[in-house]
Amino acid sequence: MINKKVMAVAVAGALALPGVALAQVTISGGFRMSMSQHSIGNIASPATIAANGATGTSVASTASGRFNAAGQASNTSETRISDNVSQIIFGVREDLGGGLTAVGRYEWRPTIDGAGNAALGGGLSSGTSAATNFVGVESSTMGTVRVGSITVFSGAGGTGSTFTSDRGLAFASAVGISQQIGSGVIVGQGQLASVQQLNFAQGRHTNAIVWNSPSWSGFGLDLVWSSQNAGEDSDLAVPAVGATQTARKGQMLVIAPKYTVGGFSGQYLYMDNKTDGQSINSGASSWAGAATVNAATSIRSNDIKAHKAYGTYDFGNGFAATAIWTRVTLTNSYTGLLAQTNFSGGNKLSEKTIWQLGARYVTGPHSFTADYTKAGSDKIVTNSLGQTGQTGAKSIAAGWMYELSKRTEVGLTYVKTTNDINTGNGPQDTANFALGGTGTRFNNAGESYSVFGGNITHKF
Repeated sequence: MINKKVMAVAVAGALALPGVALAQVTISGGFRMSMSQHSIGNIASPATIAANGATGTSVASTASGRFNAAGQASNTSETRISDNVSQIIFGVREDLGGGLTAVGRYEWRPTIDGAGNAALGGGLSSGTSAATNFVGVESSTMGTVRVGSITVFSGAGGTGSTFTSDRGLAFASAVGISQQIGSGVIVGQGQLASVQQLNFAQGRHTNAIVWNSPSWSGFGLDLVWSSQNAGEDSDLAVPAVGATQTARKGQMLVIAPKYTVGGFSGQYLYMDNKTDGQSINSGASSWAGAATVNAATSIRSNDIKAHKAYGTYDFGNGFAATAIWTRVTLTNSYTGLLAQTNFSGGNKLSEKTIWQLGARYVTGPHSFTADYTKAGSDKIVTNSLGQTGQTGAKSIAAGWMYELSKRTEVGLTYVKTTNDINTGNGPQDTANFALGGTGTRFNNAGESYSVFGGNITHKF
């Protein structure tokens, strides 16, 4: 990324503040727009939906499927023009002496297609919190300490898709597969009211304190502690109605050793995330099937434990390859009255494993990428007959990017995601996986999705 420095001397002169030393400020970022064609396949007919629902082998329904009550099918394709994660980044550095440097960053994400922020009536977005913002101190010998909303790992370890570049950010279904935990939505039992989102897949943590070690002969260590990841702190929350336990204090810990030597870089990450307080699922879609669960209301206090290991090797001739392994377990730590449980009554709600392979080839201004992502069936989530399986998904992606200059590039991306009959994953999108309008999820169970699109990016 190319930075343009905002001259501190000029600012000081304009403000007429002689003798005041200002920090070095940089402004960088990128404007990104995409045009894409989205298509849905493998749609079950109303008759198949009804028959499978009766035997507990399908999660689709006339309410959540592609048909209305009269049996009329909805549209199965859509052309979109979308903002593709535009950014304006303000960076600050100040030499404190003695090997110390004060650092800060604020990232603003405008939605330059003029849509996407419902709070502003669909107008221009004022920016989102889904960004990396921090203040901290760097030491030449002791590493870096930062406080804020921080991306700890990126690229192969963070974005989900292995070599996804700017051209394909909005199409990366691998991100969706990596982030959506317990995504078996079961009709009849309605075992999961909503898909759990996992920031571990993206590597960005909120309310966090992060220490990044210096390099010790290629070895390094990242440590993260958060008072409440991906949400507001609520240690003082009032106990839920019907609860037999008071609200608890949650926290998150990430331990991530890493190693780099020659063309190889790799990292192992362990995350233990406990949410604050307790939450209530309301409505008939709450988890059901266990004797302690009311069909209309259940209480959850979710814990996520995750492991990730990845390695990337650059062969030095334009080729690079990456392999990623992730395992995630979702558990409800609350076991009192109305506790959210799985079909058999246990408090472990979801456990799944994801594998990813990717390759990249660069020659001159051209870059070619391909990746494959596969999520195995969830070991816990079951259908209405209490059977596990058929909750996996896979995705293939290929892309081409051409640099018109060091700052401007164009590209094409193709992605196809295939879901098992009892799970639903859609492509990543700047509107939180929602395509086709507010409240419409692009991830009905058992369906397949293909996306072909191109984009233009200008970095500064």
